[in-house]
Amino acid sequence: MKAILRTLLFAGATSLPAGCATTDGMASRQAVQPDNQARYITDLEYISRVERRALSRGVEVHWVQPPVRLVAASDE
Repeated sequence: MKAILRTLLFAGATSLPAGCATTDGMASRQAVQPDNQARYITDLEYISRVERRALSRGVEVHWVQPPVRLVAASDE
């Protein structure tokens, strides 16, 4: 009985990281290449919305890779 329990526990623990490693189709999408007149900037509006919602729920947010958006040179 202990061997079966150990086997099930090991199988469950090893399958969890595989499920979290999926890319949800993001790897197959083509990257948007900005033209010479455009560049990426940090999306401060989105960050603000997320942090306000997190604060209201008592959650602390740490941005590892902040979201960015593509803007034209004239939009700066």
